[in-house]
Amino acid sequence: MFKFFKRKKQQRSFAGAQVGRLNDFVMSYQRIDADLRQSYSNLVLRARNLAHDDPDVISALLTMERNIIGANGFRIQSRTGDNVRNNTIERLWKSYCKSKITLDRKNNARDFDIQILRTLIVDGEVFVRRIFENGIPHYELIDSLDVDVLYNVEDCGDGCRISMGIKLDSFNAPVSYFVRINTNSYSYNTGDRIEVPASEIIHIYRSYFAGQTRGYTMLSGSLVRLNHLDAYDEAELISARMEACNQGFFKRQQDGIYDELAESKTDEQFPEKYEPGTIRKIPDGYDLIQLQSNHPNSNFGAFVKNILRRVAASIGLSYNKLTGDYEAVNYSSLREAALEDRETWKDIQEFLIDNWKQVQFRDFANAMIARRVFDFVDAEVEFFGRTWDWIDPVKDITAIKMKLDMRLTDPITEIEKMGGDPETTVRRWQEWRRLTQNITTGENNDNKI
Repeated sequence: MFKFFKRKKQQRSFAGAQVGRLNDFVMSYQRIDADLRQSYSNLVLRARNLAHDDPDVISALLTMERNIIGANGFRIQSRTGDNVRNNTIERLWKSYCKSKITLDRKNNARDFDIQILRTLIVDGEVFVRRIFENGIPHYELIDSLDVDVLYNVEDCGDGCRISMGIKLDSFNAPVSYFVRINTNSYSYNTGDRIEVPASEIIHIYRSYFAGQTRGYTMLSGSLVRLNHLDAYDEAELISARMEACNQGFFKRQQDGIYDELAESKTDEQFPEKYEPGTIRKIPDGYDLIQLQSNHPNSNFGAFVKNILRRVAASIGLSYNKLTGDYEAVNYSSLREAALEDRETWKDIQEFLIDNWKQVQFRDFANAMIARRVFDFVDAEVEFFGRTWDWIDPVKDITAIKMKLDMRLTDPITEIEKMGGDPETTVRRWQEWRRLTQNITTGENNDNKI
């Protein structure tokens, strides 16, 4: 009788691991490379489509270019301990970066850095091939889809395997890369497949999982939402346009008597096009029924904003920075968002410095040593990305002064944080003193240094 009230026996477990009709997670019990084999090409192609069609993705890419690379690109500071050596290295490096460093002679160092950054964000990985011409390193950006993702061999017979076009040894270290070469077709997965030694390839990507062989786009968590948002935005735009055109249809009056001859004459009187500022006569025996539309509805803006907030969060940006929407923000929230954005920029800057700029400099230094331009085998350099002005200059400068007074920091560190070179700063102060030491403005010399 009371069996109906008897509670079912329950077993303790994590709520996130429970299985039920409401917990419809899509899961695959396989390694990350297996997932990438199935999805890699679609992820890249869809991300590229958004990169040249979706205004929000275009805005995100431009924002990252401005804040990560900046107008002046990455700066170098040599740390050999000798000012003459430092100046020589920095001068030669700047001269090299201003030249065309790509094999097609189209891009200097800053332009190529931007191309690498965009490819890293959109494709999720970058393949750069290094070739020395006349002893000088030049580079070629290989299309990610030309590294044959469909080429997989479980056992090559020499203890190696091939996963998504990359030959790996027993420790998953790359041995070579298989690249499609086809100059006569615009299609992928065509042409001859060549094997390029790993020593010629610089493979840049973020490895988020153990055993991950290739990278994937930063937009992966937003592709579906952005695609739906574009379709929804287009539908609302078309609906609003229809309403603005004030379209309608003609309905025969109920009490009208059907006359085939009159009907054939009336057909010629029906207006087919509506133009602003025109007034037309309604055919006899008909009523004009206008189409009414409520689009865009009152929830359109809030809905789009909610979607874009999730998109911004998935790529590490604040909603305001992604969309340029600074409505209803205050100083505190805006400052907090700006600081978080800057941490994202600095994180990507450091990643590019460690995995690209330092590698590029090693190639350059080895070339200069081989050409006997300099013999600084132990040359150590540091790269700095773009920096940003203070959000609240008075408060920030006061805080720095207090830190200096308390010996919690030093001038060199603070100058480098602002994007300056300490040695250059000192030299310019010395130059300023030299220029002003003989200037006299009278008894009250306010310009004395």
